[in-house]
Amino acid sequence: MKTALPRQKPAPCGCHDHPATVGEPGDCAAVQVPISLLFVDPDRFQNRIDAFSELSAEAVAKHYDPNKFDPVVIWADPERGRTFVLSGHSRLEGMRRRGATTVPARYFAGTEAEAIQFARVDANRATTAENLVEDLAAYQLMRDGDEARALKPAKKTELNRAFKGKSTKLEAWSHLQPGGLFLNALGQDDRSQFPYLEKFALWVGQLRAKEADLTNTHEADCFNFLYADAKNQRLTREEFDELVTKRLAWGKPRLFPECDRGGCTDLKDLAKRGPQADSYREIEALAKYRETITHRLRSTDRSLRVYTEAEREKLKEQGQLIDLELKRLRRDLNQNEEAPGLFGPGLRFEWDRGNVGHLLSDHPERQLSLAELESAYQDPFLLKTETEQPYEPARYICVGRANTRRLLVMIVIFSSATIRIISAREANAKFTTLYNEANKQKGKRGR
Repeated sequence: MKTALPRQKPAPCGCHDHPATVGEPGDCAAVQVPISLLFVDPDRFQNRIDAFSELSAEAVAKHYDPNKFDPVVIWADPERGRTFVLSGHSRLEGMRRRGATTVPARYFAGTEAEAIQFARVDANRATTAENLVEDLAAYQLMRDGDEARALKPAKKTELNRAFKGKSTKLEAWSHLQPGGLFLNALGQDDRSQFPYLEKFALWVGQLRAKEADLTNTHEADCFNFLYADAKNQRLTREEFDELVTKRLAWGKPRLFPECDRGGCTDLKDLAKRGPQADSYREIEALAKYRETITHRLRSTDRSLRVYTEAEREKLKEQGQLIDLELKRLRRDLNQNEEAPGLFGPGLRFEWDRGNVGHLLSDHPERQLSLAELESAYQDPFLLKTETEQPYEPARYICVGRANTRRLLVMIVIFSSATIRIISAREANAKFTTLYNEANKQKGKRGR
């Protein structure tokens, strides 16, 4: 059974002799320590997934050179009465494989908290490179500290110094899902199939730190979006952030449902299999018929050409009607693609003194109430309008039947999962007609 090393009077730190005898706690110089008396504690003193680096252990076992060998660092635990290895697990394993009974070692002088800090952060930054998971464990321990072991959180300057410029990346990556697609890919030795991986992981990690609504599913969607189609990797940081923010505002459980590990499907192709399938089929049929009309009007083929002016005018009129219908159908579909979350379950209305005062107090003759406005919004025919300034949020005109049975016209601003109604009145004849036509078309598609 292993026992602790003998507790004798510590030798003074800074001594330069290298005795071939068993060392003592307090020794700063390298001493020969029996391997049988050394213990390891991975939970306290190691970040590595594996107990040691196989490459380093084999190098020591086969090419040991006492003149180049760095002593392992050990610490005498006064509570447990044992001596633990803080740094040099791979070197210790290599000496075991050589059949050695002792190993050159140096004692670490300090408390348990200082020993943990040294073993998991300081020492491992200068020895065999750890993989990402191990680096993250060391970074998070140093950043957050460990109250149970009296480890204080480190300052930003200390993190930068300890991790040599990697702290920005590690901070972003610490917000990624453990075991998720990004961290799994970053932990691989061969990342050639994932170009720009560290950059994209940085982007998504920083977004997760900023956007509390981003889920693990959203993170996986981002990974698949970036690596299912190479053209997506040409996006700038600003373009990617804007796209994710826009998709997040939809309020859907998936950010990029069109992408998976097998590739990306065009959003319109994906929608053709969804609730808008009938509309897409109608658009395709009308577009095909429109091409036929255009071809006939331009053709010189005897079997297709138009010989009379009356027939030509009739075809032109049909083409114009088809163009109008195509424009309407595409407008409705684009509206659903741009903001499908407008009518999602996470909807919240934004009411404050400004818009409530304008809607209710400024126009008492309209006899509006907040409950009536919210109910009208649930049954809308929606039109997107252009804003006067390009940097302002998009405005929509909603026409909806309220719980009072009145038909209301509202101007709303949509932001994330929040709806702000800024104007409302009873619908005039124009909007009543638009609403009725929209419902009629919706009824036809439903049948």
